[in-house]
Amino acid sequence: MRDLDADPNRQIFIGGILVLLLALVVIALIGCGFAGTPPKPPPPTVVVTIQPATASLFLGQTQTFQATVTGDANTNVAWEVNGVAGGGAATGTISAAGLFTAPPVLPPGSSVTVTAVAQVNPKDSATVTVTLQDNIAISLLPTSAIVSNSAAQLFAATVAPGTGSPSTAVTWSVNGIAGGSSTVGTIAPKAQRQLFTPRPQRRPLRPQSPSQ
Repeated sequence: MRDLDADPNRQIFIGGILVLLLALVVIALIGCGFAGTPPKPPPPTVVVTIQPATASLFLGQTQTFQATVTGDANTNVAWEVNGVAGGGAATGTISAAGLFTAPPVLPPGSSVTVTAVAQVNPKDSATVTVTLQDNIAISLLPTSAIVSNSAAQLFAATVAPGTGSPSTAVTWSVNGIAGGSSTVGTIAPKAQRQLFTPRPQRRPLRPQSPSQ
């Protein structure tokens, strides 16, 4: 009797059936979605512009910025100030509609950046610089005083805010030292004024003007 397992035709036949079954299984898996999801296409590249392209504001003033997105039907943007979404109290805030409100106190460098980031592709954005300034005027009364070491002197500061809505708060120092010291004399709050107490030595002192 001939060994069927050794029949080359039978082996080819069985191999063909196995290949066909494997192909059917792969097709079934693809149809059921088990073969993996094709990768999403990359987001479109868009161009973002901001108007106005620059701005100069006094503290507390507002400025409306308008962003234009070209290259896609989605023209929505997210607004940032100095890289922070919506901004903050120290740098100024900006609404979803692009309304920027300058801070009440000058930040370091006296300028901030306003950025519009495309929603369809966060890698695409535009940035403008906002220069901040103030025209605050400060007066100090009395403008000078001679104080003995057994007495004290009240000083009053008046802040004229000028344009916008800046902070009118002041800080006090003596010889550049906030609040003074036992060496140069101290200055402390008393109602709406500041009470200066000289050091224990009979020597005229001229307190400095308040610094912001």
